[in-house]
Amino acid sequence: MGVPTPNTSSESSTPPPGNLAYTDRCVRIKSSSVTVGGFDIDDPRMQRAFQNQLIRHEVMKVGDLVEKYAALAADDKVQDSDKILFSTLGTWLRADLAKAIAAVADVSNRPDDN
Repeated sequence: MGVPTPNTSSESSTPPPGNLAYTDRCVRIKSSSVTVGGFDIDDPRMQRAFQNQLIRHEVMKVGDLVEKYAALAADDKVQDSDKILFSTLGTWLRADLAKAIAAVADVSNRPDDN
């Protein structure tokens, strides 16, 4: 197998320029309408609430993965020299996950910025 090469312009996974807005802290992707099955949610406030709930749910699912990773620090099958790594990274991941959850909650509680 060869060495991977950078994406060509035809293989780029970057969304079209009209869908991005850059700020000093992050990249914002312009939202599109939400459709659940055959039901369209037209109200922008309902769309925003639905999207925020979906994001919060997905971020919360990472918690199980972080806990499984951190639990490797106490696993008898893991070498003692590696346990400190799992413990330290587990603590760091827990802290970053808590920050991400707080950020999602903060965004969910903001008034509409439209």
